[in-house]
Amino acid sequence: HDYRSNMSVDLNREEYYLDALSNLSTDFPFTYHDEYLKGFAPDQTTLNGYDAVIWYTGNNSNPVLGSGYTDYLEAYLEQGGNILMSGQGLLIFNMSNSFFPDYLKVSYASTGPTDNFTLYVNSGNDITGDWMWMQYAGSGGANNQTLPDVLNKQDASCTDMFYYHPQSGNKSAGMYYEDGTYGYKVVYMGFGLEALVDLLNPTNGAATRAQFMDNVMDYFNVTVGIEDEEPFQGVVESFALRQNYPNPFNPETNIEYHLKSQSDVELTIYNSLGQQIRTLVDQNQTSGIYTVKWDGRNDSGLQMASGIYYYRIKAENFTQMYKMVLMK
Repeated sequence: HDYRSNMSVDLNREEYYLDALSNLSTDFPFTYHDEYLKGFAPDQTTLNGYDAVIWYTGNNSNPVLGSGYTDYLEAYLEQGGNILMSGQGLLIFNMSNSFFPDYLKVSYASTGPTDNFTLYVNSGNDITGDWMWMQYAGSGGANNQTLPDVLNKQDASCTDMFYYHPQSGNKSAGMYYEDGTYGYKVVYMGFGLEALVDLLNPTNGAATRAQFMDNVMDYFNVTVGIEDEEPFQGVVESFALRQNYPNPFNPETNIEYHLKSQSDVELTIYNSLGQQIRTLVDQNQTSGIYTVKWDGRNDSGLQMASGIYYYRIKAENFTQMYKMVLMK
């Protein structure tokens, strides 16, 4: 099961999403798509190959979600897909886009508070019911929300996750919905997930976002593990990156990748803080199947400590990242 994440505008926020996805209670591979760098959004055929889409976009002046994108998302939802969408200012800048009320079942009510960033949790809901208070500001998150949206629910079956504080008026900050016709599920947030933290433990925002993402995937019913993939056989028909083996590993591990055509290839290792520590491949390579080893050392030859690391490949327009664990 894969999760696709699309970033359109709010640069340098992808680490919050990648970190949350990489720390789910069930270990799934996912594909990261950066529309800003690639210059295009995933089309309908691509989206249909994924169990869930995590689409985050928008800032306080330019929330990119045009009709071309929403056409793909509408078709994906009609196939029974699942979408988590978050971002500030999306509704106020897209009030004429019928995708939001017709498919996501939300519309713009007003702009949320920017002088009090507290969220009151709607107790007992399926996604945030274990919390009482949250916030969308603080050192544990991106702390970048200046244009949050208050949601108008467009269907009686929509369920609020949390409200903007003060509680009076129950101004919705996030909700979820299951469609009775196509069977798709939507989780929609009126602000960026990258800013979400626990009010009682604001410095540990990474754990809060990972738990929230876990709860969303449970709601989507994407909870079944994956089996080890068989070795690739035959003609290389697509770009691909495989899960490293062994994993966890000590002292070294193998990373396999496939190149459909001759490409400039970068294969790099990152620590849990998102810092690049090792470049394994940085060269032009012909089409084929390649395997490289990582010995757990950085570019300076220093042995890395036990922990979670990430490896990412870039080849033409293909980018993919996996998590691995060095265990001593």
